[in-house]
Amino acid sequence: MAHAENLTERALYVANRSQQLLEDLIPGSDMPIDYLSVFSKDAGDYERLRRGAQELGEMVFRKNGEIYLLHDEDQDLPSRVVRVREPGANPRLEGCVDFVVTDYGIVRAALMSRPDPFELPKEGYDIIGVSPPGYDVSAYFPSQRLTETLMGLES
Repeated sequence: MAHAENLTERALYVANRSQQLLEDLIPGSDMPIDYLSVFSKDAGDYERLRRGAQELGEMVFRKNGEIYLLHDEDQDLPSRVVRVREPGANPRLEGCVDFVVTDYGIVRAALMSRPDPFELPKEGYDIIGVSPPGYDVSAYFPSQRLTETLMGLES
C-alpha cells in the first residue's frame, strides 16, 4: 500500500493547493473538483503512481496518462477520478484539477478579467485554464463536466 499512500498524499496536495488557487481567483466560490491529475516527474515516478492508482481503483480512460476511477467512495480524496499524468508535463507543476462549473458565464467573466487565464480551444465545449506564478498547480474551468461528457463517469 506504500504506492497508494504516495498517490493519495500527492493527490491531496494537488487538491488543497487547487482549492487555495480557486479562493485567490474567485473569493468565496465553492466548486467541487471533478477530477484531478498528479504529474509524474520521471518514468520511475510514473510507475509508482500508476501502481498506487491500480491499488485504489481501475483504469477507465487514457488521455496524457491513465485515468482511474477509485473504488472506495469514502476515501479521503475530493474526487473518485484521478489521472496519473505521464512525464513531460510542465516540470514546475505538481498537478492540476478540473472544477465543476455550474454557471460558466459568471466564472468565465470573473477569470477573464484577470491577467493570467488562457482559453483552450476544444470541440463541443469551452475551457479556461489558470496557472499563475507562485502556484505549482493549474486549475481548469470547463463548460461541461469532462468526467461525464468524455468518459461517461460520475465522480
